[in-house]
Amino acid sequence: DYSKWWLTDEAQKAWTANRGDVSFNPHVKVPDAGMAALVDATGKNEFRVQQRFQEMVPYSVYTRSKEVFGELVSKPPADPTPA
Repeated sequence: DYSKWWLTDEAQKAWTANRGDVSFNPHVKVPDAGMAALVDATGKNEFRVQQRFQEMVPYSVYTRSKEVFGELVSKPPADPTPA
């Protein structure tokens, strides 16, 4: 069963090492020192975690940012980096 395997420490360690991201599995430590420090700090309740972007900003700001982001995704600018 894929889900059963995916939740194992072994699978999550491989995923974290490959992605450089934080696993939901508390037994798996992120290898990046900066990311690990951020995880430790957030675990100490030093931050207020917002569940959604919409809860952090006034509705008018969310509405406009959603429009701007949608435009960026659907009509991206030319690549500014040289080939």
